Amino acid sequence: MRQDTPDAWVFNGVADQYTQRPLKARAGERARFWVVAAGPSDGIAFHIVGTVFDTVYKEGAYLLRPDQPGGSQVLDLGTAQGGFVETTFPEAGHYAFVDHDMRHAEAGAHGMVEVSG
Repeated sequence: MRQDTPDAWVFNGVADQYTQRPLKARAGERARFWVVAAGPSDGIAFHIVGTVFDTVYKEGAYLLRPDQPGGSQVLDLGTAQGGFVETTFPEAGHYAFVDHDMRHAEAGAHGMVEVSG
């Protein structure tokens, strides 16, 4: 841990699990993603490629709601922080998600959302 060379970075305890078994959603329906930066050292920048979050809730407060203008690409969390994001996928397809720290993504903190029509 002191050398900052973990064996893997993960979502929900298992590296690459959501690449092997994608999360499921439907096009046009709202989807919510809860995220916790469990640490022990690094934070996270949760991003889903190909969609924009219209809701961002971080550490007990809404930063963005669907009735507000704008959108967000990333939910950034420091160590031990949590929150959620919501989005509506525009169409069927496969949407990759990552910890936008690419060192983490390349070491297992990535996955896929499989969106059906």
